[in-house]
Amino acid sequence: MGESIILIEKNWRVKNKLDNLPELLSREYRLLIIPVVIIIMAGFMMYQQISV
Repeated sequence: MGESIILIEKNWRVKNKLDNLPELLSREYRLLIIPVVIIIMAGFMMYQQISV
């Protein structure tokens, strides 16, 4: 999932001629948060299943 987000963002940067920027854009931060939230939610769900 993370690799697909990186590929999409690389293509978006090249298309908009922003591929020389050294830092992440706010759009990229939002897309990187999605996998982190999914991992945290999955961990919480696994924890609840174990603690029952």
